[in-house]
Amino acid sequence: MYSSQEGDDNCVPRSVISSFIYFSADAFGVELECPDFFRNGENTVTCRINKTAIREAHCFSMYKSVTFDWTLNDRTTVACLSPDYDPDAQCTTQNDPGSCRCQESNGEILTYKFFFLANRTLDEGGQLECKLCILPENPLPINISRGCRNISFADDSDTPRGDQSNIAAVIAAVVSVAIIVLVIVIIFVITRKKHHCQQTKYKNIKAAVGIKIKIHMALECANMRVSLDEINVIRLSQSYTINTVPSVTAQSKVIIDSTDAFGVELKCPDLFHNGVNTVICRINKTAIREAHCFSKYKSVTFGLTINDRTTVACLSQDYDPDAQCTPQYDPGSCRCQESNGEILTYKFFFLANRTLDEGGQLECKLCILPEKPLPINISRGCRNISFDPPEEVSCEAVYTLGSVNVSCVIGKVYSSRRIYKCRLFQRKNESSTSLQTVEMVTSPTSQKTIKSEVKVSGSCQFSTTLSPEEGCYDLFVSVSPSGRNYSVNFTTSDYCTTTDQSSVSSQQPVMESVEAAAFIVPASVSGIVVLVLILVLILVIIRHVTRKKREG
Repeated sequence: MYSSQEGDDNCVPRSVISSFIYFSADAFGVELECPDFFRNGENTVTCRINKTAIREAHCFSMYKSVTFDWTLNDRTTVACLSPDYDPDAQCTTQNDPGSCRCQESNGEILTYKFFFLANRTLDEGGQLECKLCILPENPLPINISRGCRNISFADDSDTPRGDQSNIAAVIAAVVSVAIIVLVIVIIFVITRKKHHCQQTKYKNIKAAVGIKIKIHMALECANMRVSLDEINVIRLSQSYTINTVPSVTAQSKVIIDSTDAFGVELKCPDLFHNGVNTVICRINKTAIREAHCFSKYKSVTFGLTINDRTTVACLSQDYDPDAQCTPQYDPGSCRCQESNGEILTYKFFFLANRTLDEGGQLECKLCILPEKPLPINISRGCRNISFDPPEEVSCEAVYTLGSVNVSCVIGKVYSSRRIYKCRLFQRKNESSTSLQTVEMVTSPTSQKTIKSEVKVSGSCQFSTTLSPEEGCYDLFVSVSPSGRNYSVNFTTSDYCTTTDQSSVSSQQPVMESVEAAAFIVPASVSGIVVLVLILVLILVIIRHVTRKKREG
């Protein structure tokens, strides 16, 4: 439903002759224009299609619709699909937030507009693309404005960061005014009671028989007084009581090396070699149906990503869940080789080239925007295409009072891209947390590779802190190229802790309250100073009025 292809079913060359150009006034095949600065809400993104350039590019295949893709953190999703692309169709102006369609036809130029609903929290730093042609045989210039390459938001699209201090000042002012009003009310009540006591006292003095009545009335008035300072302290503490609510983060993840139920499962060799390598993609027809995909690729599509750029490595024949699969070996091609109940097995005979493909990633795609969860299992070999594993790797760690120093020595390793890295992980409860990534320090060895280059030896040094948790720390290091994991051996026996978790957790609310107060209290200093001055003035006035009444 998503893309159509022409010609035979064999895989196409991976060299894409599309040139991505920042916004230019030159001739173009596809031109994408975005605002320099987005705002929260609706933003108009314009994609112009040159029908002549598309025809002359001799695309190997074309998407069924003009497709707007959104990329963030190396993950690309379909942001919008237009109605089916028809170069001869009549375009109609229509504004529908979140939609995309052809709005204008001017000779050979079709103008599509995408009314993109942007969200600063979700979209900032992302990229937008407009796609139609797949693997053009001839050059197809693609002009993209800078606003599309890095989605940025104007300062006034949200609450400006510089105004946060102003907001704090406003909050402080409101709190101060509320406290002042409260204090005035309390003082007014106390003054009235005190005045009533004094009137009663003077009346009783006139009719008094002795001094005992005076003392009795004085004690009653003293009992009716309320400590103004105590009330202020209570009100202030109530004003700064802060309830913290833990945030909930939705998580979606690609599963690596799992045997659980799957929708799409991709398996690659742990180590590739120059030449033909078999990559297997298994499709669960039931899971695909139950996922309620918004759309599907017309073919099972194998994508290859290198340096954050994704190309189509191979397109199978049209996807048909009821078709009969026939085994066939053809280097560079991909097709359904086996049908077993609800499972379709596709094989891609990938022609790997160490120089071009090392460090890349492979994907198998069919479903676009599933409405329900669709588990995708991907073997580690597909996540990091490697050819030779590191040799003679050992990692040791020294743990001291919550900090750990890890040292890894790599005897021999080779990367045609000269990319050598180590990544430190902590394993806990069957999950892993990345702690630190460092560049490997390398030096050449005497061992040659097949390209008359030499392997290198290397070392990686980590220094990080570990959270105080009861139990023993389980660390491992992933070495690139290959992405293989190696356990870390502790040289001392004191890497286990018995921290009292209750004491740690009991301190957490205090820390949260202190952090919250640290935001409010400094911003309220000016308000509190004004409050103190007003209180002093009020007390002076009350004292003066009381003295006048006594003298009268």
